[in-house]
Amino acid sequence: MKWFIISILFVCGLANATPPDHLKKSIARIKVTSQDTSYYYPWRWLSPKKRSGQGVVVGKNLVLTLASTVLKSRSISLRLDTEPNYTEMKIVHLDLDANLALLRGDLPSSAKVLKLPKKSNFNRTQKINYYWKTDEGRFLEGSAELDRVESKKSSGSHQYQLWYEAVNASMRGGYGEPVFSEGKFMGLSSSNGSGAEMSVLPVEVIHRTFTFPKGEISTPTAALGFAITPCTQKNLRSLKGLDGMDGGCLVSDVYKQGSGSRTLKTGDVILEVGGKAVDAWGRVEHEKHGLLDFQYLLSEVTLDSKLEVVLMRDGEKLTKKLDLGLINDYNWVVSRYRNGESAEYFIRGGIIFQSLSLPYLHAWGKDWRKKAPDDILMLLEEESFNTKSEERRDIVMLSHVLAHQVNRGFQYMGRQIIESVNGEPVKSLEHLSEVLNDLKQEKVTLSFYPDGVPMVLDPRVLKTIDSEISQLYGIPSLSSLK
Repeated sequence: MKWFIISILFVCGLANATPPDHLKKSIARIKVTSQDTSYYYPWRWLSPKKRSGQGVVVGKNLVLTLASTVLKSRSISLRLDTEPNYTEMKIVHLDLDANLALLRGDLPSSAKVLKLPKKSNFNRTQKINYYWKTDEGRFLEGSAELDRVESKKSSGSHQYQLWYEAVNASMRGGYGEPVFSEGKFMGLSSSNGSGAEMSVLPVEVIHRTFTFPKGEISTPTAALGFAITPCTQKNLRSLKGLDGMDGGCLVSDVYKQGSGSRTLKTGDVILEVGGKAVDAWGRVEHEKHGLLDFQYLLSEVTLDSKLEVVLMRDGEKLTKKLDLGLINDYNWVVSRYRNGESAEYFIRGGIIFQSLSLPYLHAWGKDWRKKAPDDILMLLEEESFNTKSEERRDIVMLSHVLAHQVNRGFQYMGRQIIESVNGEPVKSLEHLSEVLNDLKQEKVTLSFYPDGVPMVLDPRVLKTIDSEISQLYGIPSLSSLK
């Protein structure tokens, strides 16, 4: 009971705290209405959702916030103080790798630009303060203690960054609250762990992403184009020609785009990156923060820079210039749709064809890797990091069938990968639609991966019910191809 009373008093005291006055005109409350498309019924939009977060005025009519706050937004509004009307904002730049966004709108004349220092200063056990505004205009403060630095990436990112991890957080953060230490801006609270932990995205990452005060995109930094795994097995190290005391981590996979995609090979052992020795767990010694996963080194070099790697390949020690590059999500065979884009689809006679995407698999919930069909998961493992080519632009699925008496017998089919049409490999959804739109053909045969009974269709008969399917199921367009 005693501790409960103390907690209540603490929260009440926090609510009445008086943060520095000069910040009150620089920190804004952001309200977002977002909307996801349905990837199972790709012509539909899901119910709108409301969320909110914090932003910082960083230039004339320019506000910095988290990409995760405004992602998939249909509308964005901002309140700087207790003014009766919200300011409508638009996204100027969105960087999903850094989880940062810049917004522009006609801010109140009272808005004050917060100058961002070039560097932050991390010291373990150092106290930090973070601030936020409520919908009612109250200005609140939280506190925590810096604990450690980690090399990690945010959800969906292709880049590792250095993050400040804090403990003993007095209030939950992670929604873009600006973080200060001794009155100096350090970064944004970008995510939080369990209990009283929180993470801070340092100001250095902000400056690597945008230039101020104009708010332009900075020179892009490199994205990771490969995966690693610890190389700790004694026999494996011997096989790779490594001495027992050597470091070096194993390249377990190389993607078809991103940094290292043209330099590295699966099975390589990385010994050094940028002159820093890599240990068997893939860590390098940071001059201030100790051992950290080396991947963050790539996010700190621009694409016009040079970065050397020392590696073991087939028992030979090599020094190579690492190719530096970005990752374009639109180039993957398996679509990511990180920005919330609607899926490609094509409907003929109530049969829904669409390209395989990660959001489609999310229809099976958080445990989709355990619940989705085995054949889809097997193909996903093979194709996940392959890029589009002339032979295959995407993976085409028979998603499901909208019941009608004309397609009777097919209504139980679905969730199957189409491997070929009329004996030829399916190159893309557009390729399949061209075949099914050729009404000179009486029969079209679809074969499925990895096996199964072929599906024989009559495109002419199926097309006769397209208009009825559209009206019956409320489908505004039976095709969405990009």
